[in-house]
Amino acid sequence: MVDIIAEVASNHGGSLSLATEFIWRCADAGATTVKFQTTRVRHLRPDDPQHAWFERAELSDDAHRELQAECAKAGVKFLTTVYHPADVPFVASLGLKRVKVGS
Repeated sequence: MVDIIAEVASNHGGSLSLATEFIWRCADAGATTVKFQTTRVRHLRPDDPQHAWFERAELSDDAHRELQAECAKAGVKFLTTVYHPADVPFVASLGLKRVKVGS
């Protein structure tokens, strides 16, 4: 089986409605998995060049759950990239079969 992973990452800019639209469009295009990012601003230095973007685009725990549920409705798998070890327990609580570890 081939798994087609659509990379949304943080391109939703923090908008759940846009993230939901991405899910449905990716599903319609034939993706089997839609991947987001679990990035927490608290783990970034304030002078990090991506700090402002991730401050806006960070997904809350509830948003992760909402997007996971939306993926299920769309018939695709939810996947996320974890960048910090402190976020692994939360992501594990989602019951995902796999997680991408960012570098």
